[in-house]
Amino acid sequence: MGLGIAAPATAETPGSVTIGAQRWSAENLAVTRFRNGDAIPEVSDAGAWAAAGRAGRPAWIRYGNTATPAGWGVLYNFAAVTDPRGLCPAGFRVPDNRDWRQLEAALGGGKTAAASLKAATGWPTGVAGSNRSGFGALPAGFRTQQGAFFLGRRVAYFWSRDREANGTTIAHMLFDDDRPLFRIEYDVAMGMSVRCVAPA
Repeated sequence: MGLGIAAPATAETPGSVTIGAQRWSAENLAVTRFRNGDAIPEVSDAGAWAAAGRAGRPAWIRYGNTATPAGWGVLYNFAAVTDPRGLCPAGFRVPDNRDWRQLEAALGGGKTAAASLKAATGWPTGVAGSNRSGFGALPAGFRTQQGAFFLGRRVAYFWSRDREANGTTIAHMLFDDDRPLFRIEYDVAMGMSVRCVAPA
C-alpha cells in the first residue's frame, strides 16, 4: 500500500502528499483565478450557473453560496476544469480517469482505498476514514447543472478532466458509508471539487 508522504504548502505549490508514484494536492482546490492570473467568474445565481454550464463558460462557487468548513475548497464546472489557462498550480494538473485508478490501486483498492482517502474527521459520526494516505477527502457535496446544492457533509465528488464520447465526464465519489471509490457519468455543467496531481 502506498501510504502518503506529506509535503508542506509553499507559495508555488499547494500542500501535497505522495501516494505511490503520484503527488496529490492535500486539500480541495480553492483558487479563484487561472494560473495566468485571469479571474474565474464566481456564479452564485442558479440560473446563471445553468447558463454558464450550457455555454461552456468557466464558473466556481462555494457550496451553498456561503462559508464552508476548512478544506472543502470551492466547486468548479467542467469548463473551468479544462480551461487552457490552467486551474492547477504550475507543475500540477487536473487528474484524468487513469490517475484516479492509479491512486486507488496504490492504496489497495476497494473499501481499503476509500477509507484511506477519507479524512479522519469532518464526516458524519461513524463513517470517517482512516486518512492513512494523507489525502484527507472531505464531503464537500456538489452543485447540479440547474444550480441546486446537494449532499454537502455526506459525499465527496471529484472531477476528472476526461470527457466521454457522449459528452459527459466521470465523477469520482466517496460516500458517508464504507463503499469503495465510486465512479459515475455526470453532466459537465455540474459543480464538483478538484484535486491536482503531479508525478512524485
